[in-house]
Amino acid sequence: MPNNVIFLPEGLQIINFNWQYIYLNDIALAHAGKVRKELIGVTMMCAFPGIETLPFFSMLKESMATREAIRFENQFVYENGVSCWFDLRVQPCDEGISIYSLDITERKEQENKLKKANELYALLTHISQKIVTVKDEDELFRDCCSLALRFGDFKMAWIGLFDTDLKVLTMVDQSGIPEEELALFHEALKKPNDQLAYIVKSGKYYISTDIQNDTELQPWRLYARKHSITSCILLPIRKSGQIIGLFSLYSAESHLSDDEITLLEQITTDISQALDIFEQVKKQQETQKLLLQHEQQFRYTLDHMIEGAQIHDFDWRYTYVNDALVKYTTYQKEELIGYTIMDKFPGIEQTPVFATLERCMRERISEKMETEFIFPDGSTGNFELSIQPVPEGLFILSWDTGKQLKAKEKLTKANRLYAFTSAINQNIVQINNEQELLDNICRSAYNIGGFKLAWIKLLDGQYIKRVSTAGTEEGMAFAARFSHQHVDDPVLAGTTTEIVLRSGKYTIINDVMNNDEMAFWKPYMRECGVQSSIALPIKKFGVTVGVFGLQSGVIDFFDKEETALLLEVADDISFALENFEKARLHKATEELLEKNERLFRALIEKSVDIKTLTTSDGQIIYGSPSLTKIMGYGIGELLHTSLLDLIHPDDLRAFTDRRNRIIGTAGATFNFQHRKKHKDGRWLWFEGSVTNMLNEPGIGAMVSNFRDITDKKLLEQQQEFDRNNLNALINNTNDLLWSIDRDYKLITSNLPFDEFVKKLSGKAVKKGIDVLKNSGNRKQSLRFRKFYERAFSGEQFTTLEHNTHPEEFWSEISFCPIRKGNEIIGAACHSRNITERIKAEHLLRQSDIFNRGILDSLSAHIAVVNASGQIITVNDSWRRFAIENSDSGLKSTSEGKNYFETFRNASENGDMDAANVLKQIKEVIKGTLTDFYYEYPCHSETEERWFSMLVRKFESDETLIVISHQDITNRKLIESQLLLNNESLQKTNNELDRFVYSVSHDLRSPLTSVLGLTGLIEAESKEEDTLLHIGMIKNSITRLDNFIRNILSYSRNNRTEVRSEEIRVSETVNEIVTMLSGAKEADGIRLEIDIVEDFTFYSDSQRFTTILENLISNAIKYHKKEIPDRFIKISGTVDEQTLQLQIEDNGIGIAKIHHAKIFDMFFRLANTGNGSGIGLYIVRESIEKMNGSIAIDSAEGRGTKFTITLKNLSHEIHS
Repeated sequence: MPNNVIFLPEGLQIINFNWQYIYLNDIALAHAGKVRKELIGVTMMCAFPGIETLPFFSMLKESMATREAIRFENQFVYENGVSCWFDLRVQPCDEGISIYSLDITERKEQENKLKKANELYALLTHISQKIVTVKDEDELFRDCCSLALRFGDFKMAWIGLFDTDLKVLTMVDQSGIPEEELALFHEALKKPNDQLAYIVKSGKYYISTDIQNDTELQPWRLYARKHSITSCILLPIRKSGQIIGLFSLYSAESHLSDDEITLLEQITTDISQALDIFEQVKKQQETQKLLLQHEQQFRYTLDHMIEGAQIHDFDWRYTYVNDALVKYTTYQKEELIGYTIMDKFPGIEQTPVFATLERCMRERISEKMETEFIFPDGSTGNFELSIQPVPEGLFILSWDTGKQLKAKEKLTKANRLYAFTSAINQNIVQINNEQELLDNICRSAYNIGGFKLAWIKLLDGQYIKRVSTAGTEEGMAFAARFSHQHVDDPVLAGTTTEIVLRSGKYTIINDVMNNDEMAFWKPYMRECGVQSSIALPIKKFGVTVGVFGLQSGVIDFFDKEETALLLEVADDISFALENFEKARLHKATEELLEKNERLFRALIEKSVDIKTLTTSDGQIIYGSPSLTKIMGYGIGELLHTSLLDLIHPDDLRAFTDRRNRIIGTAGATFNFQHRKKHKDGRWLWFEGSVTNMLNEPGIGAMVSNFRDITDKKLLEQQQEFDRNNLNALINNTNDLLWSIDRDYKLITSNLPFDEFVKKLSGKAVKKGIDVLKNSGNRKQSLRFRKFYERAFSGEQFTTLEHNTHPEEFWSEISFCPIRKGNEIIGAACHSRNITERIKAEHLLRQSDIFNRGILDSLSAHIAVVNASGQIITVNDSWRRFAIENSDSGLKSTSEGKNYFETFRNASENGDMDAANVLKQIKEVIKGTLTDFYYEYPCHSETEERWFSMLVRKFESDETLIVISHQDITNRKLIESQLLLNNESLQKTNNELDRFVYSVSHDLRSPLTSVLGLTGLIEAESKEEDTLLHIGMIKNSITRLDNFIRNILSYSRNNRTEVRSEEIRVSETVNEIVTMLSGAKEADGIRLEIDIVEDFTFYSDSQRFTTILENLISNAIKYHKKEIPDRFIKISGTVDEQTLQLQIEDNGIGIAKIHHAKIFDMFFRLANTGNGSGIGLYIVRESIEKMNGSIAIDSAEGRGTKFTITLKNLSHEIHS
């Protein structure tokens, strides 16, 4: 042997004509897995039992016989189960044959791995695309299962979801499971399962690479064997991090690499992330629905509020006004909506109220204020405004406080005047000195009546002299300058003083600054702050002797009621001066008596209070002058009439009951409030008291003292209404409203506040409680103390409060100081629950961030484009690619650019496909196409690149499309390499087919001649040894001829496609049985045929015949002659879809351990004769080529049954 053989890179083995090894180099020994002494001199059949049954051995025999070289690839399975692939070249040599072997296992594995990786990458890509486009998880599950079969080359895929206890798994979608076997799966999933428990407990996938030998998968073995399934993997699906189900994949492959498992785990990770997105979208939709309901409720509340409500956008346009606001303005709703506040109220931007609005809009703060508003028609209104920033701009709630302010001012003024008149009456009664009385009257007017200036001037001959003054410093200075004037002084002409002195009647000027007669006095009045003036005559015995002047700082201060009171004051002053005058005219003793009587009468008769004396039965026997002044009756009209006739019927019974109760008790008294009839028919309110003085000497009557409180009562009613209105307003909300004084004690609160505090502290809320001590939360109390102190300092502000007890909630709390004059006496607080809003905002932010994160994490370049081609948004991959390739046409594909212009420019520059691609994209926009897929090259200066484009409609907006570009360069390069490999392999296979056909044809001709010669020898020879040897020769020649025929069948099966034609199954079976039953081995075997042909069967006739010949000849060949009733049963049924064929015998049978290998090439059972080991391999290959399947049911010693299922190709013929 030449030395260079030793250094061959291939294995070399030489086998002689007796199939004995005579030489092996080291590489060949390594390939054989044995040592040299185990092989040299040993036949191949002894060294490797059963090798003669393999197709590999048949090809060796063919080369040995034909003396022609052959080359083929073969997978060799060692005794330990390990298999390797070899590239074999067989060449005839003088000794026999030389076999050169090259280990190509790694290349084969790499090809398979590459093919599987491509399939899984394609599956991952398509599932990622589905995640972007599907509407819900049901559609996603359905697509994932079908894509697993279509692109992942899996035989079956299903998705199941666990119940809440993670114990029962329910299948929700599947692909690849026959309809009739679904019930089996559903039933099996209901039972306890160790694999599912393992996945739930560990959170990891479960994989089985050999289902038939996996004890944990016992229930699935029969199904897996029936459908040629070898392995499976169960991968957990999660939602929000928790396992909720499984994605189960079943494959005919027996091995999954770590990289492939990683890709499958990535798929389930993507599915899990998609489920999280669906859940977030669902929650977001529910939140939006709830927000819409709240918005509708809020809008209804706004529309029906008695307060005015308006919303302005950031351009100051009215976007909403309610009916109450329309009533305040001079416009209709349609005249406001869409217009700016400056359009409708020109010049408002120069006002303080607009400055406040602008600050709230700019700084997004809330504020409350009171303002006087001037409407376009010149009218004015007083309003309290609550200004709140809202997402649309600014929300303004307005209360009309005009009536309230007027009533309040009127009440204050009335109270001051009543106090003033009362003080004057007291002074008149108590002071005996005229100057002191006049000084006190002026001081009372200033200090109690609230007038800017009060003065009294008395005539002194032809002069008018100021005798008393009280007022502001400016007023006193002014009065001092004009303390003594001649009555004809020109500056007095037309003034109130001059008019009173001339007419003896009072005079009022309610707008001093706009009165021409006061031109001289206006500068002084302006300096003193005077707006209104009244001059009242002071008389003595009916003659005007002076003027009582009062100046107010309020325009229109003096109305009818105030004037009436002041006239009484003037009368009282006049009366007092008369008394002083009379006192000076009487003797000292008479003066004292008369003065006392006057003082008493002044107390009784000059009082604004009414005094009456009535008999026990109610007849009036005396009434003070005030009775006439207030009720309009003359004293003569009421004397000796019943007081009870004047009382309102609704009040009469209560009054008489109480009066009757004290009649029997001297000195007893009671208080009352009731209505009495005025002479003009009006009912006036009075309050007072009745005292029983029937037994008092000199009196002998029931004494009543009462005063007119009609105005007070009306004011109280208005206040009651305001109180009720306020209570209704603050309680008609779920917000918390309360106020406290500076000692943190509760002033008032609404019902939601009371209920909230009771819920927290368990105590009922009472006015006057310390709100800080009652909270029960020290940290919260300290925090709120700071808030209250800020309000006490004059700050108005809003803050957010987050609480977790008794449940988590967020509050927006506003604090506003309560003022009394310049003093802050407390704080008003408003708390609004904004928990849902905070949660909704949080979810929206999360959803937006999450969705953008998902989009930006994808490797595909993705853009959303509208119908006109404008790019709405792109992900990071698109943006990066556009920047990196900015020197090309991609520079115009950023957000805001027109994507269609890119195609138009490319078309103008000679790109033949650009116009067609643009046309297809527009077809997707129109809805003519559901999607458009296009692959194209996009080479750079440094590398060749390919991309795929996928265009689809945007699910939630029909006017948008989603365009994704995926880099497929690696796949294209692999495909190119595969095409080159396939061409090379095809060429090699064609050459091999031609060689096999030529060799087989050339072999069969001499074999036929040899067989004929042996027949002549057998006929002519009488020698037993010769006949024995001739029989052996004929047997060997027959075997060789059968082997060659099988080789031809194998070659033809690989070389030719399925040719569909009508097959008469029963007829074909009978022909083959007739042909084979003539063999000597068929003697004594009962052959039964039962074929039901309800439909015509179409398939490949030649392959069908080859299958039947092999199976029936094997059934005949492998029978035991010693057993009785030997049979072969052939039965079948043809339906519209398939042919079901069974070939059953009671021959030697096949042990179960060999079932998985009997269809392998060159596999032969030991001690089963001289079969080639290629027949059943050809049967299986032919059946698979015909889209069919074969199954075996056999046991050693009891026979064999083959079940064949072939697809009926009738539909293909007819179509």
